Amino acid sequence: MTEREIPTYCFDFDYNEETEEYYIECPITGESIDDMSEYPEEFVMYYDNLSGIRHLNSWAKLVVEQCEEQNPRSTRDLIIENFIKDKPYYCLVVTHPEGEHSDFVELYYEGICPY
Repeated sequence: MTEREIPTYCFDFDYNEETEEYYIECPITGESIDDMSEYPEEFVMYYDNLSGIRHLNSWAKLVVEQCEEQNPRSTRDLIIENFIKDKPYYCLVVTHPEGEHSDFVELYYEGICPY
């Protein structure tokens, strides 16, 4: 699968006025991504443009283990290229509303976007 084939939806980080912190809400659980102790099964990959991969589900970890030595491409690209062809996936691109450091994250899920 290519990156262009994945439906992508863009959002800004949410803002909690009480704590004055930005956060990302998971569309499956409704919880802040950073506060979840366990990610839902549909959550494939959390990619942060500043720090790289922050989470891979068990399927994605297996792909990396099997293919990393044969294919020296980035882990993010490797996962996307190996998405299962007959399953739907979507990506949420979340950006900082103030454009600080050009921060963005990409959250990849298996399934159809609930938005």
